[in-house]
Amino acid sequence: MAVATASPRGAGTSIRRDPAAPWRHVDVVLVFCVLAIAAFGLLMIHSATKSDATGAGTFVEKQTMFCMIGFVAMLVAAVVDYRRIRDFAPVLYGGTILVLLAVKSPLGSTSKGAQAWFDVGPFQLQPSEFAKLVLIVAVGAYVAAHRGELDLRRLAIALGIAALPMGLIYLQPDLGTALVFVAVLMGMLLVGGARPRHLVALTLVGVVAVVAVINLGVLKQYQLDRL
Repeated sequence: MAVATASPRGAGTSIRRDPAAPWRHVDVVLVFCVLAIAAFGLLMIHSATKSDATGAGTFVEKQTMFCMIGFVAMLVAAVVDYRRIRDFAPVLYGGTILVLLAVKSPLGSTSKGAQAWFDVGPFQLQPSEFAKLVLIVAVGAYVAAHRGELDLRRLAIALGIAALPMGLIYLQPDLGTALVFVAVLMGMLLVGGARPRHLVALTLVGVVAVVAVINLGVLKQYQLDRL
């Protein structure tokens, strides 16, 4: 009886067909959309600042540099096994909380009424932007640990994981970023297997809270204008 033997790698099997290769899992359409959005953003920045002869080039150059850094980060994220990132979720989460606390200390800088940045040379570093990614990693790691079985107790823990950084960001105050956290969290819970009745209840509570906050005068006028 003939026994089939597997060919060694490289003998009849090209690297491109290797299922373990990172580029085998690249979504070309998604990459194209990201690059298109980045290019469109640069065009809008140029259009919005072209009347300012002294600052237009600076804004476009700065955003171009950020796009290049983001593209490199995207490549690194595609190559690194996501399970390795998941293992560092507690460290990333704890570090993010410490940085968000630090930005409210004298180390942070204030601009337009919000203390949400660190001055790093000519640039301003906003920790809440990195906190968005850490929220996805932390909540995703917790949800994955329970394999989509989110009962009420586990749902409360997931909400607590998100509530701490959201509260610190709101205190800066940065209402816009806090609302982005809400949208990200709801998407994570939906994908993570939260029960439909719990999601409906959270949505209703959120709607009631927004109406109450607006009517009770908790928000400042500029925050209402943004809404």
